[in-house]
Amino acid sequence: DKKSEKDEKPKSTETAEFWVYGYTANPAGEVRSLLLAVSEKGKLQYVMKLGLEGVSEESLKIITEDLKPFRARSTTISSPYNGKWVKPVVKCRIGHDGLNEDGRPTNPKYDQLILKSRYYHLTHQLNANILQHPYDVLFSIYKALLILLFFLFLFMYFL
Repeated sequence: DKKSEKDEKPKSTETAEFWVYGYTANPAGEVRSLLLAVSEKGKLQYVMKLGLEGVSEESLKIITEDLKPFRARSTTISSPYNGKWVKPVVKCRIGHDGLNEDGRPTNPKYDQLILKSRYYHLTHQLNANILQHPYDVLFSIYKALLILLFFLFLFMYFL
């Protein structure tokens, strides 16, 4: 969401959002291009490799830091490029001049990362950690046994 004043603003007339599933990096590990996908019938499909020429070094460092929490060991989609993989929970907004005959954006320019999904991801992770305490697990088993005994009692009573 943060951009430097030095960044080239998209002069495009249209915008689009795509899932970031990976990126290419320089030897220092900083992002140089984003690997983007679109969701079709519930499955991610490769769309393009978006070069980040015109984006300031400061913004490239911010993008690199923003993507770090979402790094993954592998990708779940067929990619024509090798790169550093990212869980597809972050979107990228681009500006473009329209679509070509393949349905891909023409003259795409980076606009911003959309990290709203980060809050879903963090919330989901926090909820998954709620049952990590041994007493929470035991209490859940206890509740399940009480419910089972209740229904068993009802079944025996009405027989």
